[in-house]
Amino acid sequence: MMNRCLIVLLSMVFWVSGSGPVFAQDAGALIEKTFSEPLFPGLARVGVEASELTSRASETMARLSEYEDTRDLEGRLEQTEARLIQTRDRIARQGDPESWNVDRLLEALSQLKSGHSTLNQVMEQVVTRLGALDRMRNDWEARRKFWQQWEEQLSSQQTNLPSETFSQSLQTIEKVLSQISKTVPPLVVVQEELSRLLNEHQTLIGRIESALKEVRGQTFKKTGHSLVSSEFYRQFEPAMTKEIQQGIRQAFRFDIDFFSTQGWISLLQAITVFVVAGFIRRYRRLGEGTAEWRFLLDIPGPPGSLLPWLSWELYILRCPPR
Repeated sequence: MMNRCLIVLLSMVFWVSGSGPVFAQDAGALIEKTFSEPLFPGLARVGVEASELTSRASETMARLSEYEDTRDLEGRLEQTEARLIQTRDRIARQGDPESWNVDRLLEALSQLKSGHSTLNQVMEQVVTRLGALDRMRNDWEARRKFWQQWEEQLSSQQTNLPSETFSQSLQTIEKVLSQISKTVPPLVVVQEELSRLLNEHQTLIGRIESALKEVRGQTFKKTGHSLVSSEFYRQFEPAMTKEIQQGIRQAFRFDIDFFSTQGWISLLQAITVFVVAGFIRRYRRLGEGTAEWRFLLDIPGPPGSLLPWLSWELYILRCPPR
């Protein structure tokens, strides 16, 4: 629009000055040619621009090597998919989630939402990389067009054109564009895998939430047999009775070998109880003015037994029995 206004203005100036319509047409053609042709640097800038192009190409290739490494993204995908498989296997073993209790549903829902959040984070990284690659491609395609048109313009004006420099620069641009094209497909594969896992997570989350809503809406739910029903007592099989009897015998079994290995500890604890209790009873008057300690001073037996117990626990933590 501005170009046309300038053309009309100059045409009017030439017309008013008496030069006639011929000069106005020539001026308009000259202005159109000036604004239509892009401006390029001169021949002296070829070496400088080529050096800057090489430097930017190195920086871009370094960034592309980072984007090309998708091992971290794939590792997070594998971990999330493994947890998803565990949840699916759990549903296959334990039946439909509609028959689960609230705690089991909440645990599965928390695990699925955690995996869904992880997948969304990975998706954001993939989308960011793909967006950066698109901008890189547009930028380097613009550079290729610039160098091609610059070479054409200098070729029409100069006889001693540095063809080798232009050729190397265009080759550098082609290498960068080729590397960009190689970096995109692995990220697209990761993105497709992400979409699949996100859909599976969302499906299971909706199923668990639906079951959880149904369970929470029930005021009473029978989860076992009645105590007065025959089904309740039918659960006690002979094998279960034997296990209960064996557990009772083990609980009340007296281990004689204990005193041969750890008897000195019991003796030391007993001595410590009487020593600490006697010490508290003897020096009780030193703490009579402190109300906070009166409950210990009045009954020295419990604090006297507390210290040996704590010392025994510390001993077990540092030197567990073999």
